[in-house]
Amino acid sequence: MAVTRTTKADLDQIKLLIESSESDLNTSTEIMKQITNAATSFASPNLSFCARIDNTVIATFMISKDVNLDYYISHFHIQD
Repeated sequence: MAVTRTTKADLDQIKLLIESSESDLNTSTEIMKQITNAATSFASPNLSFCARIDNTVIATFMISKDVNLDYYISHFHIQD
C-alpha cells in the first residue's frame, strides 16, 4: 500500500470511490469539489491524499492546512 498526495490523475478513481459510498448526491458532489480543489490549487485550505494498492485508489482523505500552533505548544513539547 502507498499513500501519496492526490494528483489530477487520481481524481477519476476517487470520484468512482466516492460515488460507490452511501453518501447522498449533494454530499458526494461537495466532497469531490473539495478534493479536486485540494489537488489542483495551492490556495486550498486543505491537503488531499489517497491510498492505493497496485495503482488502484482504495481510500482518500483530506487534512486542513490550518494549524493552531499555540494549542500544540501549550499541550505538547514540540520545541524539544
